[in-house]
Amino acid sequence: KLCVLGVSPVPTAVLPAMPWLFCKGERILDDYRRVAPFTEAQLKKWCAVLEGRQKWLTRRGIRYLVVIAPNKETIYADQMPRWVTRMPGPSRLDQIVGYLRGMSDVTVLDLRGAVAAHKGEDRLYYYTDTHWTDIGAFWGYHAIAQQLRQWYPQLKPLLWEDLTRREVIVPGGDMARMCGLKHDLFEPQEQMQHPSSQLRADEGSPVVWDRMDVHDRRVIRTRAAQGELGSGVIIRDSFGEGLVPYLGEHFQQATWVWDYGFPYELIQAERPVVVIQQLVERKLMVIVPEKSVKSLTLH
Repeated sequence: KLCVLGVSPVPTAVLPAMPWLFCKGERILDDYRRVAPFTEAQLKKWCAVLEGRQKWLTRRGIRYLVVIAPNKETIYADQMPRWVTRMPGPSRLDQIVGYLRGMSDVTVLDLRGAVAAHKGEDRLYYYTDTHWTDIGAFWGYHAIAQQLRQWYPQLKPLLWEDLTRREVIVPGGDMARMCGLKHDLFEPQEQMQHPSSQLRADEGSPVVWDRMDVHDRRVIRTRAAQGELGSGVIIRDSFGEGLVPYLGEHFQQATWVWDYGFPYELIQAERPVVVIQQLVERKLMVIVPEKSVKSLTLH
């Protein structure tokens, strides 16, 4: 069981709502409360940057899919403290999705509905971590696979029935570490496995992830000999970690790049059939597209 906190040991970073811990960094509470909506100029800027990336890819025969994973606070708003109130009006995610769908032909996939639809069945986010669980990540993956299938009919999404689950109890996640309580706040965890997985890391070993200790390698490559698609590039953040065991199954070679920019040189070298750009909702509060992390080059 999780230990009960009376107050947060790090009140500027962690908001306790036991058994849940919620993050206060990256202006997450401002985002949740909808007190800082996008301006029209900001929306135009986002749209122009994403359209420019799509045009560059289209000239090379590459598909482009923008994927936004929901914040934990968005899916579990009912677990937030009552004093954290919301202003009327759209969230930044509402705004950018609506703007892109109305003003551009960039394909944007909002995963909120696909993930929230399974909220009553299983726990989709960790208690002591900001990220989605294996189960939450699966339903996010499933929506991505369904979108890809519209472009690549040969793709066969993994089914829930294809997976097995293992229940474990592990030390706490990122917010427990922020509090200095990683080994005091234990986390019950449902780890999902795909018994017939063909997915391998670049060196040939099976892909295995510690679910709440996100790898800091900026470029990861995976291979699946039976993948329906050739090469793919997935530009992602820490939420993309949970997608690797599922989405990687569909690519004979996938390159996973942790970057909030756009790695043109790497993409050109990899020659993928599709580029998927995934980011978590909260990043819409802190990223300015043209001032994002510099694009990585292929080493």
